[in-house]
This record gives sequence, C-alpha cells and structure tokens, in this order.
Amino acid sequence: MEYYAEISCMSSRNLSRLFIKELGMNFSDWRIRLKLLEAIKRLGEQQSVKEIAFDLGYESSSSFIYMFKKHLGKTPSNYILKSKD
Repeated sequence: MEYYAEISCMSSRNLSRLFIKELGMNFSDWRIRLKLLEAIKRLGEQQSVKEIAFDLGYESSSSFIYMFKKHLGKTPSNYILKSKD
C-alpha cells in the first residue's frame, strides 16, 4: 500500500480511507478481487494455473489455488469446467 500511496502523492492512511469511501472495501480486498478477475480472464484464455499463479505474484500454484478456492468456492480447474457447462 505504501508504494501506491507514494505514487498517488498521498499518505497510506488517506488512500485507505479513499478506498473504503469510494469502493466500500479496503485496499487488500480490492487487490484480491482484481487478481481474481485477472485469473478468471486468463483461465478463459486457456492459460495454465501455474503460469497464472506466478504472473499474479504467488510463490506457488498451491497458494494461488488456495486463495482462489477460498474466495470463489472452487478450484481454478473446477471453476473453468463449471463455466463451460
């Protein structure tokens, strides 16, 4: 958050308040949602889970899969299979 506050020329506290005011969520929740949207898009483009995980900054595909399932209730592979039905 510090990096983004600095390039936005505001304090991290003010940036945090702005996220809550404008989006109704904190910065870390917003980042997770952004990563999930990007992951879903890439899954639809047939990219591998491993490639998506590393591109989105996860150290392992298992940590990415855990986060994905925690927030969407399905593993990336199951998510894509269900969307094809």
